[in-house]
Amino acid sequence: MSSCSSVNVREPARAAHAALVPGDDLPLRLRPAGVLADLVRVEPAQQVDLLAGDVGALGGRAVLSAAAGTVPGVTEHDWSDVRQRLARLAVTAATGEVFGAYAHEWQVEPPLTPAELAELEGQLRVELPGEYRSFLLQVGRGGAGPVYGLFPVRRVDGRWKWEGDGADLTDRETLARPFPATEAFNPADGLPEQPDEDDFATTEEFNAAEDAYWERHDEVVYDPAHSVGLLYLCHLGCALREALVVSGPARGAMWADDTAEEGGFRPLLDDDGTPLGFARWYRRWLDDAEQRVAASARA
Repeated sequence: MSSCSSVNVREPARAAHAALVPGDDLPLRLRPAGVLADLVRVEPAQQVDLLAGDVGALGGRAVLSAAAGTVPGVTEHDWSDVRQRLARLAVTAATGEVFGAYAHEWQVEPPLTPAELAELEGQLRVELPGEYRSFLLQVGRGGAGPVYGLFPVRRVDGRWKWEGDGADLTDRETLARPFPATEAFNPADGLPEQPDEDDFATTEEFNAAEDAYWERHDEVVYDPAHSVGLLYLCHLGCALREALVVSGPARGAMWADDTAEEGGFRPLLDDDGTPLGFARWYRRWLDDAEQRVAASARA
């Protein structure tokens, strides 16, 4: 993981495509929200009607508490040990012992206050999965975490957003829409084969065919519809990212976005093959970091 095997020169196409093909607005309408007390909580059984546009009975005021489906065991979480463990690593870990740690230096930004979390979720129109929202309240809004760290969520000009290399892939306007996948998929699978220069009479014809292929490739692979309901939380380098499913049948699970290496999307799995929730994903990284530092100290 120390370097990229190849440079992904097509990565900017994703942002460009997202700008050209904005997500459809949800039929759900909220006034600019600062306090969730003025909103009506909507449980999963009601959400199908809401997403279909039936919000009249709620007076246009709602926040989705969850989307249908969730990873078993993903609930609130006790994070009381984490800050102390990170502080210990900040003292004992040598530079380079844990890949990516130089980017965050084991530091976390301050936690969100309950009022800040309420405002954030009001703007998103969805309640964040329990393990992550309890992390925001107990540990921090971003910082030390897997590889280069967790994208911090910050309030900028009155609007909350995540910041970092790839954080802009999160479409805050569609986080309440379900991410439909439960199994790995690759948007590129349905594309034709890349043109072969030997099949063309002239270089000009080949170049035209190749340009057309890559234009179609980027339209399909970087279509923002693939990542609706995903909250991007960290990057691994080489334009590879990992994200939390906020809405949909896999709500609460961590997924990898490997589209930069033509790998598509896949759920992150624990050693026993079960889906990783945010807490296990984060703690597995923290456990591994401590083991690496301890092993280095014994060497």
